[in-house]
Amino acid sequence: MQAVSDRLKKATSTRKGLWQLLAHCIALCLLVGCEGPEAQYKRYLSRLGHILSEDTPVTQQPALPEPPDTDQLHLNIPPSSLDTLDFLALSGCAVQATIGKRNSSLGRMASDSQRLLLALEYLLLAPRCIPYQRERGATLLADTLQRAWQLQRQQLPALIFNATLGGTEYRALWHTPAHATNSSLAIPALQAINGHARRWLAGDYRADNRTFEILLSEVTAGDGGALLQALASQDGCYRELLPPVAALEELLSSALPPGYRDWVSERNAQLAKLEAAPVRANDRINWLHCATTPIADANRRF
Repeated sequence: MQAVSDRLKKATSTRKGLWQLLAHCIALCLLVGCEGPEAQYKRYLSRLGHILSEDTPVTQQPALPEPPDTDQLHLNIPPSSLDTLDFLALSGCAVQATIGKRNSSLGRMASDSQRLLLALEYLLLAPRCIPYQRERGATLLADTLQRAWQLQRQQLPALIFNATLGGTEYRALWHTPAHATNSSLAIPALQAINGHARRWLAGDYRADNRTFEILLSEVTAGDGGALLQALASQDGCYRELLPPVAALEELLSSALPPGYRDWVSERNAQLAKLEAAPVRANDRINWLHCATTPIADANRRF
């Protein structure tokens, strides 16, 4: 009888810690996508609380990392000599129309995606105009076009970042939607944009304005916010959605602003930690099952 009493005292002294650990494990299990409706979870807690003679503790899910607002990420693009260039002097060159659009009132108010597309158009067309201007003796104009071309090429990673990772469409990707969205559209769009970005950075400046704008609009259909809200649930969509975003981040690593780098680090740390959560939760629940068995057995005897 004394042995049973001692066993009960020892088991009871650990009830509170075991109860807190169990609540943590089950909350973690729900966080990473374990099956079972919430009603069953609450009923199980109620029954276990009765066995342990403890009140149900309140558990909180960890805070989720929010991506910075676009105005905090926007990279400043220094002006070039093209901003004051008289496009009438470029008669005979296809790039004349590009510079005219760029320096128009609409061009100066253009979105980041349109600024990128205009820069790509200039990078594509200017090399044909520069030797032409030299041949006709317009050396200063040719030199101006050449310097502007080199500057635009240097600014290309920042221009791509502003139009993609730092833009409103990619920011909308991480919003938590009020209703279910269709990430099946976003995933191929993200992959296609990555393919274009690789080409542009490799020196192939061809771009289709309409296609690129449609791809950006499809990025907003992704449910990255819902996936972050679940913090790396074992959903297959999560595994498909994040890699193309990470690939573009790596491609534009030289242009990423500090605020974006900080968010990526926090996001990746949370995801890595919670991807390992099912294993940790399973180990703790197994240990807890063994630890609480003596308490349940002793209660049954009395």
